[in-house]
Amino acid sequence: TVTFDAASVETDGTVNFDEEQDGVTLTGTVQSGSSVVVSFGGNSYNATVDGTDWIVELGGGTLAPGDYVQDVTVTATDPAGNAATVTGDFVVDTVTTVTLDINNFGGDGVLNFAERNGGVTLTGTAEAGASVTVAIDGVARTVTATDVGTWSADWAPLDLPGGRFEGDAGVTVTATDAAGNTASASGTI
Repeated sequence: TVTFDAASVETDGTVNFDEEQDGVTLTGTVQSGSSVVVSFGGNSYNATVDGTDWIVELGGGTLAPGDYVQDVTVTATDPAGNAATVTGDFVVDTVTTVTLDINNFGGDGVLNFAERNGGVTLTGTAEAGASVTVAIDGVARTVTATDVGTWSADWAPLDLPGGRFEGDAGVTVTATDAAGNTASASGTI
């Protein structure tokens, strides 16, 4: 017999960008003395077997980037030549995105006195459910992207400093998805 512990891949069954870059470990159990081959994505990897446990350590860059379910086939062959196979899968989620629309200030990307005193709203897109932190000249708001991947962050009329900024005010946006991947965008107003 052979098992594949898909739920323990990177502790939660999901591989994010940082985890993939550090390398990914696949594990399971097998009859003592067996050999184990782990196959996925058109490649096969010989496992290291220690007693009844097997392990395959994949180097960073082995998994293709993207957001998908990786099917895995594990085949064990015992000392008598009998083979057993088990299949499983884990999630690869190594990408996320974020955008920023700074042209919603009167359609020109300029924050004037009237717009500031009316309150400021910035909008954009991100992966659904992502945590999005938006900062205008260091004054930050954190919001969650909707189910359709849009976000909106608001500042009350007096939340932002008045007067003229030296140059343009910097706007930064950082999104963190459920898998822990991050993406950033920036602009000026």
